[in-house]
Amino acid sequence: MGFRLLASWVFVLSFASGSAWAWPPTLGFELTFTNPACYRAKYGDEDWGVAAKPNKQARNAFGARLESMAAARRDFTVTRGTDKYGYKTFIATYRDRFRFEVTLDTYVVEVPMMSTLPQLERHETRIQKDIFDVATSVGLEATWIWGGGHVHVGADSTFGDNVLFFRNWIADQANGVWLATGAMEYDDANAMSLWKLKPELKTTLARILADADRGAFRTPRDLASEVLAHVLMGGRKSGKAIMAAKYWQMNLNRFARFPIDIEPDEDGEWRTWDDWEAYFTYGEVKKAQRTIQQRAVRTMLTARDVLLEARVLHGRLDYVRRMTKPLPLSPLFFAKRLPSVAERARMFRGWVEEAASVLPKESKVDIEEYGERRLYPGPWREAFLGRETPAKCSRKMAGEARRP
Repeated sequence: MGFRLLASWVFVLSFASGSAWAWPPTLGFELTFTNPACYRAKYGDEDWGVAAKPNKQARNAFGARLESMAAARRDFTVTRGTDKYGYKTFIATYRDRFRFEVTLDTYVVEVPMMSTLPQLERHETRIQKDIFDVATSVGLEATWIWGGGHVHVGADSTFGDNVLFFRNWIADQANGVWLATGAMEYDDANAMSLWKLKPELKTTLARILADADRGAFRTPRDLASEVLAHVLMGGRKSGKAIMAAKYWQMNLNRFARFPIDIEPDEDGEWRTWDDWEAYFTYGEVKKAQRTIQQRAVRTMLTARDVLLEARVLHGRLDYVRRMTKPLPLSPLFFAKRLPSVAERARMFRGWVEEAASVLPKESKVDIEEYGERRLYPGPWREAFLGRETPAKCSRKMAGEARRP
């Protein structure tokens, strides 16, 4: 979500960590649910609406319903806790160790869960009934209009010590100029496309990736730290720059080392509010809890959406993992103008098809189903599914290219 990165990943990642490179990768979905009362309160109460009365009431109703179900079914338990901000949470834990949390974020009730694709394949029905259906039963809904669909990728379980893999993943994100400009999301306030980096920062990223190709970085974290400091933070050294860096389509703040000391002084005082927030949110992330956040991911409306998105994200990671040479940055990344919506939709389809090509048979992605379920209705979906010619689609998008 936009305002904060909740501490939920501390509990969900603790069971998902593995060896230096323990494939398959862990994928942490932030599922969000809201209603008109929660949204109206978003700026009218404590902490930007996170602690607004309607949010708390909705979270408590969600948690109470889970407690009632757990008592009747006995295949899972619900415990109450608090996050690092002091907000009450409900943690559902199943006999097979699958779990999720019910907590708060700006104008939503947020349900984070960390899992792997094989686990999600087994639990689609559970996720639908115990998360999405419960949310509906207490007056909440998942919606594309409000809320976010960010996904945390476990840094250790995914990349381990493989610098080439991480370097190519960064290049793949940069080359996918469609990802945060309508294909998966279009929210400049919450998931800015890397294509919108200043030209000099694009040049800096190219230089850093070239340094990686020459062996300049011993670990993926070393590379992430360089990209964060000199590209996503733009060379600025402040807590404010750290917090601003989280709003690009990829957020490295829970993985990289910061280029400045954000700890309090000897008297326990912070220089600025942003330094305090950066330290409180990201300052003490243990190795097993480090993640890379992919922010340009559309909101999940059903458990089927979760599974489809998990398949594509897992497949894309595996596709990039199999590369044996550095992936060049595309001329599209450096271009002054984006391709048309129709062209981007076609490129995105190819990107999804490549991801699907390396998935096991039990995780097959039906391209038609993916397009229908995961793309906004309208020209993006029509072009992705080949139901409109590029020229016709481009004409229909004239004047609308800024939004999907």
